[in-house]
Amino acid sequence: MPAAIDRPATRRIGFEAGDAALTLVDQGGVIVAEPGYAVQGTAGLTLGADALAATRQQPLAASARHWRELGGPPSPAAGRLPPAATLVAAHLDRLAALAGACDGYVLAVPGYWGPAQAAALLALCAERGLAIDGAVDAAIAVARADHPGHTVLYLEAALQGLVLTRLASGEAAAIAAREVLPQPGIEGLQRVAAEFIARRFVEASRYDPLHGPASEQRLF
Repeated sequence: MPAAIDRPATRRIGFEAGDAALTLVDQGGVIVAEPGYAVQGTAGLTLGADALAATRQQPLAASARHWRELGGPPSPAAGRLPPAATLVAAHLDRLAALAGACDGYVLAVPGYWGPAQAAALLALCAERGLAIDGAVDAAIAVARADHPGHTVLYLEAALQGLVLTRLASGEAAAIAAREVLPQPGIEGLQRVAAEFIARRFVEASRYDPLHGPASEQRLF
């Protein structure tokens, strides 16, 4: 009887590209989950949670839209920031370094993306030698089992909007209907909450935490 061949374990990483939480997972669990923020400051480019911590102090140098705008025209507010593809490419490099060596990635595409964004991301991954073994809509990815007789809804929160997807029940998961809502999004909800808290501060102590960038950043 021939001896068994000792094959190295295959490590593939799931990559959810939603800008609210860019998430990498493998067989051991979550590797990293961080928001899709970027700040092009005087000291260089900052990404993820570190960038989020500086957005209120450097608003003109901050971007929260580059993942959404990938593959399309820049927003009028882009200003002096690098192009969306440049920022996304830098974030891909950061995520790949955090992930470590692997045999490939499986991509979960957010529901608010179209073909242009997905194609642009695949092109950036190819430029970096990041092997994408497959891609799936994020709503399909979470539908792990059939639910006969029930309506399955998936609510996806992005930084600048919400996506509500109704999944069809059957042998395989499929999208029956989808509505993309441009507002409020996570940023909008955070802004409403911050303004409410600031009003309570003003009513109780006449101190407005939104008056200065440092205190505004602490509040957010």
